[in-house]
Amino acid sequence: MKRNPVNPYGRRSTDFRTRSIPYIKKAALMNEGLKALKEVVIDNRYGMGAVPNNQEVDYLGVRTLMKPSVFLELAERRNFFGRSAASIADKIEDGEAIAAPFLIVKVDEEGDQPAEVMNHEGRNRMVAVQEVEGDDPIEVHIFLAQGMRRRHLTDAKLRDMQRIMISQDGDVVRTYGRNLFEVI
Repeated sequence: MKRNPVNPYGRRSTDFRTRSIPYIKKAALMNEGLKALKEVVIDNRYGMGAVPNNQEVDYLGVRTLMKPSVFLELAERRNFFGRSAASIADKIEDGEAIAAPFLIVKVDEEGDQPAEVMNHEGRNRMVAVQEVEGDDPIEVHIFLAQGMRRRHLTDAKLRDMQRIMISQDGDVVRTYGRNLFEVI
C-alpha cells in the first residue's frame, strides 16, 4: 500500500477527530513565541495511549497546546516507571504515533474558584516527549469532570483556566505574563 504523506497509515479520513495527524502544524501563539512540536506523531485514534474520549474532545472538552513541563506540574507528582518513559521515547524517535495526553478538570461554574485537576492520563508520554523534543508545546486535551461538556464552559472560565489552576496534588499553578495552555 502506498503511504499518503498526509496520513502515514495510508488511509484517508474526512473525520478530523479520527484522522491521523502526522505533525501538529498549528503553532502555539504563546507569549514566548514558541512553536508547536513538529516531529511527534499525534494520532488520537490509533496512537499509543488512545482512548475513546480523545476522539470526542471537541464535544467533551478542549483541545489545547501545552508544554510538557506545565502538564507534569499539573499532574500528580509521584514516582513513575522510568523504563516506560524511556521505551516510549524510543518509539517516538522511531516515528510511532502517540495519543494526546489529557487532564480531567473540575470547574466551579458558579463561583470564582480556580479549576482543579482531578485526574490525568499520559504522564509517561509527556516525560518521553520532553526527553525527545524538549519543552515545546504538544496537543493536550482537557476534559471536564462531573458530567460537564464543552458547552458548559464559558469563555471567561476558560481564560481563567489559562492563567491559574489547582494541580492534582493541590498546589496552585499560576502564570505571570503567559498562559498555561493555548486553545487550538
